[in-house]
Amino acid sequence: SKSSSNSKIIQRAGNTTTFMLVLSCMTNVIVAYGWIRLERLLVHKQKKKKKSKTAGNDGKSEKFCNINNSTKDLECNHETSLNHALLFTSAFCFFSAMTLSNESLSHVSYPTAVLAKSSKLIPTMIIGFIYEKKSFLIQEWMSAFLITCGIIIFNLSRIKNNNNDSGSNHIETEKEEEEDSTYGLFLLVLSLGFDGLLSTCQGGLKRKETSFRCPTALETMLWINAYAIVLLLPLSIYSGQFSNGIYLVMNHTNGGSTPTGTVTSTYHDEEEDSISSIRNTIALLNLTAAIGQIFIFFTIQLFSPLMCTTITTTRKFLTILLSVWKFGHKFTFQQWSSIFMVFGGLYLGIVSKFVGSDGITKSISSSIDTKNSSNSGSISVIARKEKIK
Repeated sequence: SKSSSNSKIIQRAGNTTTFMLVLSCMTNVIVAYGWIRLERLLVHKQKKKKKSKTAGNDGKSEKFCNINNSTKDLECNHETSLNHALLFTSAFCFFSAMTLSNESLSHVSYPTAVLAKSSKLIPTMIIGFIYEKKSFLIQEWMSAFLITCGIIIFNLSRIKNNNNDSGSNHIETEKEEEEDSTYGLFLLVLSLGFDGLLSTCQGGLKRKETSFRCPTALETMLWINAYAIVLLLPLSIYSGQFSNGIYLVMNHTNGGSTPTGTVTSTYHDEEEDSISSIRNTIALLNLTAAIGQIFIFFTIQLFSPLMCTTITTTRKFLTILLSVWKFGHKFTFQQWSSIFMVFGGLYLGIVSKFVGSDGITKSISSSIDTKNSSNSGSISVIARKEKIK
């Protein structure tokens, strides 16, 4: 079949993990750069239209002065440089977290790695509390705890059910669980630490009190992926995975043994179809991943890195939930309890943003500020009218 032919070609190519990551980062850079260029082109056209509209007016009008001042501020803001050191640090944290988690799979079982990555929300909050001096509400800590515990309980119950269903493979799974070494667990802890540091660096990029300009969502996406390529490419070439990936993508049925006789041409045709389908799958995967990253970086810019971590962690849980439901598996009591824990934690996190004491004080202060600004604006308008009279 076609799927078996695809798996044979992938197995023959060997490990291509870092090559796929390099391809993904390259696609993200191209998409982000194209978006930025298009955005700047549209802004430039809008400025031209505004200038042409205001050119016919009397140059001394107050409206024209305001437009000139705003455009000057925009140009000054555009001229200020980005914090490339912090962008490179963000890329290094992203690279380190990914590399350490992949390396840990050689020393711990896959379920252990999945369970560890499920608790990414809590290290993100702890490191944010230590380095950024962030203060979280009790409801937010409870929300993170409920989401993490719910996902871990759900994954543990799935692993237990899989072990019970495959009685013959139960001994093999026990051996895999015994292979969880201290070194592998240490790598997972380091990976979680770098995940938390990545969120801290992304939060630092949004600070306006520094001398650097705050990058836009697409600029952050562009530079983090560009610096990640600089780190990933040498590792991919050194490990030999880059050459494996080139062989997989550029393979034209030159390698490997082929059947003899009249079926040789049919075999070559089938393999060519499989290789083209692999290429199409890789292209589609990179394109969808790039679109997904756009939403991720917009979420970080408009909300916070912690909100992004909450969304991505919940998305992984929903993916598992839908896959279990799609294949007709029944949920146990533990799994239903974990589902209620996750969604209860999400609800508590949402409520804490709007109903918490800090949220109330912020909304009151913002309403007072808006009232004061509107009052001052009306007073200035009255004063101007009196001067004109």
